[in-house]
Amino acid sequence: NLAEARQYRYISKAGVGICALGYLFLGSYKIEPSMIWAQQQKAGVAGIAPTEENPEVKMQEMLQTDLQKMVKDTRCEVKIVFFHWGREGTYQVQGYQRRLAQIAADSGADFIFGSHPHVLQAIENVTRIDGIKIPVAYSLGNFVFAGNWNPKRKDSALLLASIEIKNNHRERHVEIIPVKTDLFPKYPFQPYPQKPRKAKQLIQRI
Repeated sequence: NLAEARQYRYISKAGVGICALGYLFLGSYKIEPSMIWAQQQKAGVAGIAPTEENPEVKMQEMLQTDLQKMVKDTRCEVKIVFFHWGREGTYQVQGYQRRLAQIAADSGADFIFGSHPHVLQAIENVTRIDGIKIPVAYSLGNFVFAGNWNPKRKDSALLLASIEIKNNHRERHVEIIPVKTDLFPKYPFQPYPQKPRKAKQLIQRI
């Protein structure tokens, strides 16, 4: 149900507690049936359907509430928010993506990652209310995606995210590793590294 879908996932890795929240939110874009969103008495995913009244306001409230719970959990040393958002096939970041990213950063997220558009979108830092820079990847594009063996847009990327925690000080870093999604028809949906010149161009673009 919705309460379960909104519960963050906790894992311990190398003695560090990592917590993550995930949401499906598409603004007013009605591309998915409303039945896939969880309700109080129905299974589904966390987030707000575009058919609800004031969906972005409700999504912001849900995000803030859930992150406040995560921040209060002393096990959660690293806090991640993942969004399934944006418009398919477009490099342009939607306004609501940036607004939600800012709220996630201000509410305590260390990293914000996204998917859904099937193409790479901007990777940037947003400035938290206390001046700290928080990395945001709006869409990482496709990686291993067998839904289309020969997509027109094959640029993608791996994102290596790291955080160094010393007392109350945190240093967050992301490294972009450009890849191509496939070598169709010989190797469909098998990613491989971009060549240096193309990799540099891709990093500059995103």
